[in-house]
Amino acid sequence: MIRGIGHSVLRELNHWVQETCPKPGKPEDMADLARKCYEERKRNGGVFHMLNEATKQGIMSSKVSEQLCNLLYKIGKHITMCLNLIDARMSLTEDFKHGAVVKPVCVPARHLDRTEWRFSFDSITTHIFRSESEKQTFYGHVDLFHDHEVISEKLQTWVKNPLRVHAEIQLINHFDTNNSPLLEERNPYIGCSKPACYLCYKYIAHHPRQWFRPPSHQKLYYSWSLPKPRGKENREEFLATTAEVLQRELREDIANKRGPRSEFDDSTAGVTSVPHTYAMKKEGYVNPQSTVGRTMEAGHGKAGPLALHEWLYLIDVSWHIV
Repeated sequence: MIRGIGHSVLRELNHWVQETCPKPGKPEDMADLARKCYEERKRNGGVFHMLNEATKQGIMSSKVSEQLCNLLYKIGKHITMCLNLIDARMSLTEDFKHGAVVKPVCVPARHLDRTEWRFSFDSITTHIFRSESEKQTFYGHVDLFHDHEVISEKLQTWVKNPLRVHAEIQLINHFDTNNSPLLEERNPYIGCSKPACYLCYKYIAHHPRQWFRPPSHQKLYYSWSLPKPRGKENREEFLATTAEVLQRELREDIANKRGPRSEFDDSTAGVTSVPHTYAMKKEGYVNPQSTVGRTMEAGHGKAGPLALHEWLYLIDVSWHIV
């Protein structure tokens, strides 16, 4: 109902609204409303004329009048579209009478796998190397050691495998999320049967609780992940800093024409390792706080390290597991 209907134009408009949109409205009333709006567009002195007069007389703002006109016009357009469909149906019958033939066109179903596109070799390369010259330099370097097509196929296989949270990260996250105390808070220590991998070592070193830095064999694992429940770590800063370091070292590998690393074991005893496509050696054995001072030499183990193309996967995939 329209308030302030002292003017004759507003009284007429109010009468039209009450008649066209009865209360309470029902779903079937909408079809009748569409028909009336369609008819009003062609009728002189109808609702559109009333709205125009209300604006001219200064009893309704032009903005409100325009909004109402547009709304009513759109409601009436449903009838226009229905009439167009009926006309098309009639003309289609005539077309068939004159020999028109409809032939089916077979279009193969296309399933868009955004994960496959996002982690393709080319898309990850574009994510890291913004300029075309950098990309071409990287492609040329990779071609010295690998087959481009084989790399792309491996990436699609790896991306479908589940990610894992390593044991020491799970333990730290447990202490964080449960606010569990330590026996000796001044020397927080996490023990593990194997040296920490590159990413676990970085995570522990960046953690605000200042955990004791464990030995590390400095391997990168493509299936490495952070836990879903956040702990007390500054996750965004850790991810950004580590990704920056990885990208910088990748560029150093390209500049120095450094190829795949040698093989070596996961454990210090040389007993266990991971399959060839699971890890890569980045640097030497790291143990900054241990009194053992042990160094691991490359080339004596079973685990084949990942090379440059796997770095791409780690840089672009692992950082999204936040």
